[in-house]
Amino acid sequence: MTKERKTEEKFAKESDTFRAYAGKKRMIFAVFTVILLALIAGIGIYNTPANRLARQIDLGRKYLEKENYEQAVIEFDKAIAIDPMSVDAYLGKADAYIAMGDVNMALQTLEEGYSRTGSESIKKRIEEISLQTAGEAELSRGPEEEDAEETADIIDFTFELSDITIMGYDLFTAHYEEVCAAYGCPIDTDSGRGRDLENSSVMNEYGDLQSDVSSEDGGEQKFLSFYQHTETVSYPAISYSNQISDNHMLVNISIYSSFDRVSDLESCKIHVPAPTGTYEDWCSMLPVQEIKANGTRQEQEGGEAYWEFPTKWGQARYMEGEGYARLEIYLNNWTVGENDYNGIFSIDRYVDFGGTGLGESWTYGMRCFTGHS
Repeated sequence: MTKERKTEEKFAKESDTFRAYAGKKRMIFAVFTVILLALIAGIGIYNTPANRLARQIDLGRKYLEKENYEQAVIEFDKAIAIDPMSVDAYLGKADAYIAMGDVNMALQTLEEGYSRTGSESIKKRIEEISLQTAGEAELSRGPEEEDAEETADIIDFTFELSDITIMGYDLFTAHYEEVCAAYGCPIDTDSGRGRDLENSSVMNEYGDLQSDVSSEDGGEQKFLSFYQHTETVSYPAISYSNQISDNHMLVNISIYSSFDRVSDLESCKIHVPAPTGTYEDWCSMLPVQEIKANGTRQEQEGGEAYWEFPTKWGQARYMEGEGYARLEIYLNNWTVGENDYNGIFSIDRYVDFGGTGLGESWTYGMRCFTGHS
């Protein structure tokens, strides 16, 4: 074999070796790239707002279970910073304050959460705590306080609770089916979220009506809504809701001041005190000035206050804060027809309900925890 031939063969072998080595390097680089991209994608999924929120709420709950309530509050605050609309974060933070014995901070947390989210779960928790604290205060009263209450001036109102009606039905019993029938609106029979609007809505002399029935908290939640439509959005201008479960009943009428298609409440057979007008008109109807002058003022954390006072219906509480005001009347063994109720009758006013931009709103509601029909 010639020297030139040997050189060529040696060069060919070296070339093959180099190509094999280069191929291996390319394969290793490709595998590394795939792994790196997978890691980046995994980190991205792990750090989505929804996943971060879920981990933060779980962390808060773990601290609750360990009875480290101060740290639980910190973790739930971080969850709220991730998503200010997280109902679970507000409920968890309130539970931590309740465990620490700070009822006022729990209520302040829940009021903040309700003003942002409009969640019925948060509202229910507010009323449960309010009813419980009112009952505890009643049990802890001494003879002197009882005598003082007997001689205290009863603050009167310009309306009766039974005057608040829809289609002639008051708020002390649930009449969802009857009210829907009176309006001529078919009832939604799908208790899930995929309801057929064609079979649960109607447009008639009362407006554009839609019914909605869903399952919640071991019971049923029912809404009859009067819808107003704009070029970009549809929203309820009036809603009538019933919630029934094993331990409570809730009946509400909510009215938003931004509506116009059903602005004449009388024509819709809805009777409520002062749903429109100025804030001063509403205060006069309650009457707020007399309540503040004669009620017992209590301070809450954060500088907000509430006033307790007697009415002809029972003990009551008026509270107000930035963007909202609320009247609660505690009804113990309140008899309507053949039914006895223990619960709260409430009137709420919001400057901007849940941050929705719908303007001022009013909610008139009855929540019973025992003895409902």
